[in-house]
Amino acid sequence: MPPAADADGAGGVDPTTRIWVVLGSLVSQTAVLTALLYYFGWVRTKTTYGHFGVDTRLLDFSTTDYLLRSLNSVLTPLIVAGFLALALRAAHRQTVLPVITAGDRRRLVTRAVVMARGSAVLLAALVLVGLLAEDRVGASLGSALPLAMIAATGLLGYAEHLSTFTTRAVPDTGPTRVRSLALLILTLVGLLWAVSSYAVHVGREMAADVVASLPSEPELVLYSAERLAVAGPGVTVDEIGQEGSRYRYRYSGLRLLVHTRDRYVLLPAQWERGRDHVYLIPTNGNLRIDLVVHAP
Repeated sequence: MPPAADADGAGGVDPTTRIWVVLGSLVSQTAVLTALLYYFGWVRTKTTYGHFGVDTRLLDFSTTDYLLRSLNSVLTPLIVAGFLALALRAAHRQTVLPVITAGDRRRLVTRAVVMARGSAVLLAALVLVGLLAEDRVGASLGSALPLAMIAATGLLGYAEHLSTFTTRAVPDTGPTRVRSLALLILTLVGLLWAVSSYAVHVGREMAADVVASLPSEPELVLYSAERLAVAGPGVTVDEIGQEGSRYRYRYSGLRLLVHTRDRYVLLPAQWERGRDHVYLIPTNGNLRIDLVVHAP
């Protein structure tokens, strides 16, 4: 006897239960996505400010800050991956399918499967060598390693898909599920690795852009009630002799790297890595900051 339908005719499934299941799925997916964006934003931010020797723990960025900083590290890989997936799917439907569904299908598919698996093995060997000899091989390959890993797992999965054209439907056995799960996990790890590598690349480019644009950025003039150990190329200090002034010293030729809730991170206008200091100035009532925009 079939199960009795409930009030909404859904066959014994309470609508409230279905709603909670859907909400739980959405919440879990959102949590995973937020965690990934946070991580990519942290990688990009750590790389950028690490170029200046500033630890992100000193900046006390919020979750929102890292999420916003992740966008320029994630959008490009997602767009490229989307268009690449569409192109590969179109190539499969327009070129591969017509060939393997006509003529000697078994011979053609077998050759394609062998080629895909052979290429995957070579790529997987390259990834292993890069991981085991990271200093000599992995460092030189850089972002090519995660891309090779993605390509290897993709080719193995594609070979399994092609092999179904010459064989009858295979039941979903334990080994088959384990193989599919392993390929899925390796592909996801490769994607995370690739996006992280791209985030590092973006972070380095942004740090280089900051250094290159320092001379043209608005000048930061720092007024202090006490003398500070601030110096560097282009930095000048003047003593204020005005009677009754709250501030006694004026520092010019500085640039603002970043401002947090409790400190300013300042650089000399001609800052050079390995030569000049980065100054962390606490925000308090003994300081005043002015910005001066010079004519181009």
